Amino acid sequence: MKRFLIFIVALVAGIYFLNGQRAQPPSGLRSSAAPLHTEKEADAAHPPQRIISLAVNTDEILLSLVPRERVVGVSVYAADPVKSYVWEEASGIPALERGNADAILALKPDLVLMSSMASKEVEQLIAKAAVKVLRVPSPKDVEGIRSNVRQVAAAVGAADKGEALIADMDRRFAELGQLTN
Repeated sequence: MKRFLIFIVALVAGIYFLNGQRAQPPSGLRSSAAPLHTEKEADAAHPPQRIISLAVNTDEILLSLVPRERVVGVSVYAADPVKSYVWEEASGIPALERGNADAILALKPDLVLMSSMASKEVEQLIAKAAVKVLRVPSPKDVEGIRSNVRQVAAAVGAADKGEALIADMDRRFAELGQLTN
């Protein structure tokens, strides 16, 4: 619980900071949040079993929703205890650069979660290999975090678990509010 609370506080502080200073994507990177594939819901009978996450925010959501065995790759930041609150869970899972389509496809994923800042060209190469791609935007506020959790949860076939994660987050926010009043 303490680690989750630290994560939420850090996430809210990061959102506050990012809203104050808009980060610019490196040249050549697209910052559209529109997914290449519009199918966001996983087939309930056949949820993805080989999932890759290429952004720290989706690493954290994904590893909170599905068993580790279903995660075949994470971002290079996932196992860093300074940058990720799921670093222990991510330890030992292959870490991938978001721009290396060959390394991504070598792991034979059936779903790849990408940030909205990821390369459109890499996204197209992955999609061309018949792999589902979900672009997840950087959240600008708490509602953005909730939306991202719902999107990822639906894509991995864990909608109920996603709603439980959101309810737990909201409960913790309420507790924080009581502590500060």
